[in-house]
Amino acid sequence: MRQTKRAKLDLTTSDDGNINKDVVDNNQADAVKPVKITIIGAAGGIGQSLSLLLKTQLLPNSSASKYRYGTVHLALYDINKDGVNGVTTDLSHIDTAVHVTSHSGEDGLVESLTDSDLIVVTAGVARKPGMTREDLFQINGKIILNLMDQVVKNCDLSKCFILMVTNPVNSLIPLVIRKLRKELKGKTTTSIDDISKRVLGVTRLDSVRAATFVHTSLRSKGIVIDFESLRVPVIGGHSGLTIIPLISQTKNKKKTIANINTLISEEDVAKLTKRIQFGGDEVVKAKNGQGSATLAMALAGFRVLEDLTSLLLDEVETISDSPGFFLAIRDSNQKPLDITDNDKLTNWLDENFQEKSKNIEFFELPITIDKHGVKKIDYELLLNISEYEKKVLLPPCIDQLIENFDQAKTIEV
Repeated sequence: MRQTKRAKLDLTTSDDGNINKDVVDNNQADAVKPVKITIIGAAGGIGQSLSLLLKTQLLPNSSASKYRYGTVHLALYDINKDGVNGVTTDLSHIDTAVHVTSHSGEDGLVESLTDSDLIVVTAGVARKPGMTREDLFQINGKIILNLMDQVVKNCDLSKCFILMVTNPVNSLIPLVIRKLRKELKGKTTTSIDDISKRVLGVTRLDSVRAATFVHTSLRSKGIVIDFESLRVPVIGGHSGLTIIPLISQTKNKKKTIANINTLISEEDVAKLTKRIQFGGDEVVKAKNGQGSATLAMALAGFRVLEDLTSLLLDEVETISDSPGFFLAIRDSNQKPLDITDNDKLTNWLDENFQEKSKNIEFFELPITIDKHGVKKIDYELLLNISEYEKKVLLPPCIDQLIENFDQAKTIEV
């Protein structure tokens, strides 16, 4: 639950309708430190839609009257110079307080990354029909490694977040973490493990799909629940069999629906699970070679950035029970990272997967997050999973995750 701080009053206009310059000047002096969000791949399908949402929806949902133009700086980068210039010009005509700049080329990448607080990676190729995630990794992995060279050189890794939207997340996050561990070893006063807590795979689309599909199932049975109230936790990873929607723990208004198993049959749970796991394939097939999921992914990414921006603007101190992140849970020596309840998670994995457990270095599950990164893991979810989720869904998930992690080692860093 968010712990919201009180917004300041903004009284820049006098009773007679004139602008009060003294008040404006004082408010500018008291203005909060701007937040810089860098979108890498801003001219692409996800990048454009995400940028539009950030430009139009970010500050209005954050006590807009409190903030001045430029409180959020949206730095858009793409190798397609004309594309990103066009997107930036188009967005700059929208009357909101988010400042937008365009960047391309080598110098432009440096400009976009310098002083950035949130680096959002949407660059790379989209999956096409017949393309495996292994094929995708070999292409996108090399793109991401080149980007990380510039991130290391130009970003303050003691504070910035790196958010991976580009797929395959299950292999790209391990690749990025391995790259950072190699490049930063002995070169930074900030703990590499602490940096790892701010390198996150954005997987919230799985939670969005799970809530949508479960909502549809319940509605077909005459059970009406507000979309905003319904939540289905997701654990595991961000592709196919690694995605485990915990339908047994579906929540309405933050409370688990105790009789969900009587509302949705075992057969329907299996069908819903498969659809959630392979929702991306559904979109790729529907677009028939014209791309992959972009619009729903952009919305999921926006929700993540909305939360993190509220943290960096000091609107809240923590975001608790936050879905949608794939994160490192072990250090380079395969020991649990220092995150509250992470030891309980790794012990649980040890008990249930024995020798395989030490190879489970990354995992998705709800977390509590603050300015410094992942603070706490929602371990208790695992204590309440159903037999179907534990015995049928988890084993292939773990096997596939380990394969994904091994795949990440096939590209030299």
